Amino acid sequence: MQTCIKCGNPNNNDDADFCTNCGFALNSNYCTNDYCDLNNGDPVPLPEDACYCDCCGSESRYFAEGLISPKTFN
Repeated sequence: MQTCIKCGNPNNNDDADFCTNCGFALNSNYCTNDYCDLNNGDPVPLPEDACYCDCCGSESRYFAEGLISPKTFN
């Protein structure tokens, strides 16, 4: 089951494209840099908790929209 990053609904099927509660596109955390290698051709989604792209260092869509924030590691 997938949990929606926007509303927290934990009951979305693993193969679902959209949240059944709020309609948010699941697995849609992409790099915001249009020129990033991950956005050439078919865009490659970043992990759900990625605030920055590991390829170019730009903000992720979820971070830019305020859906996630960086974690603090000690």
